[in-house]
Amino acid sequence: MTLKDIKARIQAQVKTADAGSNVYTFRRYLTAEADQAALIGPDGRFHFWHIYREMTVLTDLVINQGFAQQDDTLVIEGFYGVKDADDTEEAFDLIVDAVLQAINLDRRSAAGGGTKLNGLVQTAETPALRKMDFHMYGPSQVLCHHVEIVMKVTPRYLQ
Repeated sequence: MTLKDIKARIQAQVKTADAGSNVYTFRRYLTAEADQAALIGPDGRFHFWHIYREMTVLTDLVINQGFAQQDDTLVIEGFYGVKDADDTEEAFDLIVDAVLQAINLDRRSAAGGGTKLNGLVQTAETPALRKMDFHMYGPSQVLCHHVEIVMKVTPRYLQ
């Protein structure tokens, strides 16, 4: 059970909650306008998510035996093209709420209605919306609604 598996599980939950988006388990870096098609949803606007590790902390569990617990802070970062005439801010608010709820439910234990990210983690903290703002993205600098959701997970393995 690797970090890649955990990010893939979160990717599936985001895609379920926001079916019209493109969801990547890494940060996309675009240098050519032709590459932007990979970030455009069926509605014709930028509509995508990146999932990446921001930080890792190792904590000694048994110093003499070298057991350490690894806690990873993951960022689920979303972008949605701005168009005031389409009320995109309200639409993105609904999308963000759906993503938060989907991730939150799945990170819980079976007793709480979840799967602990399909059994990939020992624990997963409640996801938190850290930032919501505007962001320019891509080589053509498209104005997007932008959100950062953070969640700390403890994988089911020891180092």
